[in-house]
Order: sequence, then structure tokens, then C-alpha cells
Amino acid sequence: MVTRFIPEFPISINNPFTKIAKPNSNFDEIQTKQQGIIACEQNSAYGKTIGNTEQKQMALAMADYCYAVIAGKFNDVSLCKRALDKNNCKKTANELIDMGKEIQNMSPEEKQQMQNVFKNMYKP
Repeated sequence: MVTRFIPEFPISINNPFTKIAKPNSNFDEIQTKQQGIIACEQNSAYGKTIGNTEQKQMALAMADYCYAVIAGKFNDVSLCKRALDKNNCKKTANELIDMGKEIQNMSPEEKQQMQNVFKNMYKP
């Protein structure tokens, strides 16, 4: 599974009624496909409310990336049908799925090295 090797990417979950994850959490905190879908839908909904065209496009691209990561994390490329750019979402999701397969074939030492690289890259 890819989850431990996906960088901490902020996702917003602002609905107080859905105790899914805290605001500005990361993908590692998403435990179910449904939680991921909700996070991506909320990011997409937020992106649609932005008035500035450039910021709106960036927010919607981030929502598409969210769908790709969730699709890759749960090995379900069909989630990309929810993205605006379905082809790019599928491409990214498939890359993550392939990366997950490669990671599964690594030795424990190689996995630890990769984890260490990601931890060091994304330190605050």
C-alpha cells in the first residue's frame, strides 16, 4: 500500500458533522475510501467558491490530485470519474498504484530508507 510514502499533502475537511479528519490533515490520516471521497469532494466544493480564476484553477487541480491519491491508495481508478481532469487523475493514480507494487517488493531496509527520505523532505 502506498499510504506511508505519500507526502503530507494538506486536505481540508471543514464539515463539523462528519468527524472524518481534522482540518489540514494529511492523506495518512484517511483510513477508508469513503473518508477520502468526502475530503476530495469538500476540497472540490471549496475550489468552486473561489473568485480568482488562477486560484480557482489551482484549487480544483489540487482536488483532482486528491482523487488521484485516494484512487491510488485504495487501488480504485474509477474514483477518477469524479475529477475534472479524468485522464490526468487516472495517470497519476496508476503511477501511485505501480509505485505501491514496487514498494511491496522492496526489502524492509529499502522501505525504511524510502520512508526516511520522505520524512526528511517534508519536515516543517
